[in-house]
Amino acid sequence: MKDYLDEYIVATRLIYRREGASIDELAGALGKTPRAVYNIINQLDTIMFPIWDEQDPENPKKKRYHADKALAEYLPDLAFSEEDKAVYNYLVDGSENTPGMDVNARRFLTKIKLMAAERGFLLEKGKRTTIPIVSARMVNKKIDSKETGRVTKALIDAIAKKQWVTLSYRNFRTGQTFTYHVYPVVLFVQNGDTYLSAINEHEQLRTLAIERILDVSSCDRTEAPKTSVDVDTFLGDPFGAFVDSDPFIVRLLLDDEQADYETEKNWPECVSFDKTEDGTVMTAKTGCAFHCMRWILERMPHVIVLEPEWLREGLEMNGVRNV
Repeated sequence: MKDYLDEYIVATRLIYRREGASIDELAGALGKTPRAVYNIINQLDTIMFPIWDEQDPENPKKKRYHADKALAEYLPDLAFSEEDKAVYNYLVDGSENTPGMDVNARRFLTKIKLMAAERGFLLEKGKRTTIPIVSARMVNKKIDSKETGRVTKALIDAIAKKQWVTLSYRNFRTGQTFTYHVYPVVLFVQNGDTYLSAINEHEQLRTLAIERILDVSSCDRTEAPKTSVDVDTFLGDPFGAFVDSDPFIVRLLLDDEQADYETEKNWPECVSFDKTEDGTVMTAKTGCAFHCMRWILERMPHVIVLEPEWLREGLEMNGVRNV
């Protein structure tokens, strides 16, 4: 991503608009193929940039992408202070070898890169380093407990009776409301929030936040979906219940410090630990590629990816050397 910073700046400017941006709009603005644009979206997703997609009101078969405007409030001040100028002298003299200055130097370089990218210029790629992954602060949720209780009861009834329902679903950042026909499968709680997982009309499993559902009503559709969901397997995924890929096996090498901590947890049956000469190997079956990668990033450098290869490559594409 560092080599194409200007393209990401252009893409996110379009995504930041109130109406968001479609893949075709992004491809036209960047002069790239839709496949290349999808790669940009996936890269932003991987580094936990607050981006999400919604059904295009004008073309239900396509998506529009949006980003959290509040993120800009937490960017660093890009003005150069006297301290910044002083740091520059250390940069040219090799600040990496100056104790206590390397952190300030990296902050200064970040400012320069942002300013350069904003003007369409790219800096020469420097030495590859591993950087900490941080999460952006999200918009505060507004929850009406009475309404949430009513919605939850209606969904529990639909699950028990195996019925399709019509949902009115609001995006709390843009204020837009969408209508979906879904077949509710299960309600679950993760990190203190309640979610519904349901099968949509395209036979896809989707997870929706309960507090964003405004209304639940009956639906004319009566036939059972062709897609089946094993609820126990779904809820037993070791990295959460946000399925975003076909199930795959991940093998991770844990150092002694991390192994002592992870082996004490109450993991589902699909997780096993094996002692080897190099360390403890954790093997797990999951369908949550994004949350699996985030779990790994949060525990680096105590975790090394052994398999699958595409997961290792995904980390390296984002500047994270995992060996």
